[in-house]
Amino acid sequence: MIVKKILKPKGIKGSFEGVAKYILDTKNNGEKCEVTTFTNFSFGDDYKLNFKEASSLQEICNFKKNPTYHFVISFDNSDKVDYKLFSKIEKEFILALGFSDCQRLSVIHNNTNNIHLHVVVNRVHPYTFKIVKEPFFDTNILQNKAIEIERQHKLKQTKHTTYNKTTGDVPKSINDKEIHSGVLSFLSWIKNELQQNIQNIFRDDKSTIDDIHVLFARYNLELRLRGNGFVVSDKTRKLFVKASDVDKSISKNALERRYGVLNLQQSYDVPILKRYGQKNNALWEEYIMLKNNEKSAKNQARNKEKEERLKDYAKLKDYYKNRRQSVKDNYQLEKKTKFIAYKILSKEYIEDRNKIYTKYASCRDTIYSRYKSVSYIDFLRNKAQNGDSKAINILLKKQQYDSNANINSIIAVNGKEVKLALDVCITKSGQIYYMINDQKVFDSGNAIQVFSKCTKITISAMLDIAYNKFGMKPVTISGTKEFKQYIIDNNNGKLNIIAKSQNMEV
Repeated sequence: MIVKKILKPKGIKGSFEGVAKYILDTKNNGEKCEVTTFTNFSFGDDYKLNFKEASSLQEICNFKKNPTYHFVISFDNSDKVDYKLFSKIEKEFILALGFSDCQRLSVIHNNTNNIHLHVVVNRVHPYTFKIVKEPFFDTNILQNKAIEIERQHKLKQTKHTTYNKTTGDVPKSINDKEIHSGVLSFLSWIKNELQQNIQNIFRDDKSTIDDIHVLFARYNLELRLRGNGFVVSDKTRKLFVKASDVDKSISKNALERRYGVLNLQQSYDVPILKRYGQKNNALWEEYIMLKNNEKSAKNQARNKEKEERLKDYAKLKDYYKNRRQSVKDNYQLEKKTKFIAYKILSKEYIEDRNKIYTKYASCRDTIYSRYKSVSYIDFLRNKAQNGDSKAINILLKKQQYDSNANINSIIAVNGKEVKLALDVCITKSGQIYYMINDQKVFDSGNAIQVFSKCTKITISAMLDIAYNKFGMKPVTISGTKEFKQYIIDNNNGKLNIIAKSQNMEV
């Protein structure tokens, strides 16, 4: 489970209605919303009247800072959480924060691999009209409550720590991405591969700065000066992290204190043992070219729109300037009549200017919708759904199967297999799955998995998918006793199932 407070940018006063409309996905008619719950409101599920009530309370209170509190609870794929448990968990978090009397909206979203719950709270008390203060160290309260709930409800336990410079933990934003993506960040990769070696070098009194440089060079890394400190950077790509985040002993101050003034210009030609990630592929180059072309076309369209808009504003300004001048030059008009005429002209000018603004605002919206930015994952998804084997291969390589023994799985022993068994669906984050009997059967290349309770139809389909994908390559099975037994009883020699342990009969 990941729980995260969503912060508003500084200087912007939060609106309950604005955040609520976002999590209700009103622009897309609530496509990603599964369950919506209003609490402590006077108008039931009528969101328009509830919004008005919340806005009125915030206007009465007139609190200068953000009167809205927004946080998200995201669950792991393997967590079996029903709506009753969602409601119970949400109430526990609200109680821990001290917002139980406040108005709140809770919405379950299902648009990502990890089902998650958005909670937005109106901190203005509905009876006293006073602001309910956020508790001190509310982030720590959320993390500690998450640990308690994971143990209480037997959910998958994740690391709930905020970044601490003294302990050298990975920043929480990076840790959250790693938990749900299964992919190590650049910082985590460096710490895993090099931190122990760095510490060994510093324990050796005879070590020199060259030992540090050679170690980094073997992993295609180097120390660079950035601002007032050092960063550890990839030699060939724009990837870098603060040296002190990797290990305090390689900060600029620590290194100069031990080795004196450093020369970072010297190059070290040593064989590269390992490097982070992979080299750019042809699809990446195609994506970058497509993105650059779209960016160029978008800029041209925006420049053209801006040029035409400014011309229309200039024409309008000149037109009303001439009309005002004609009124001014008319000596037959009285001063009072001229004043009324100026007022009418000013009103007409504002109306005409607003018409021009509306016209070009619509034009800008058309430009933004036509040249909408596409992520690399979306690009790969489109390619994969059109049968591009290279895109499928890249997506599968990015995925890792869940090794939890309680998840119903058929796992290939000898690595990943790119071959797909059926027409595939692909999630927003690039995860491949098949829809079988209204259930998602996930394919991570070397494993076929279902994270919810399987029906016999789904298990039979999993058998067929695994046979078409793996053939007679050795596989293991894990999950519930019923799942394993059904696979064994209905295998009929299709799969080459090998025993994980002596307790499992094949």
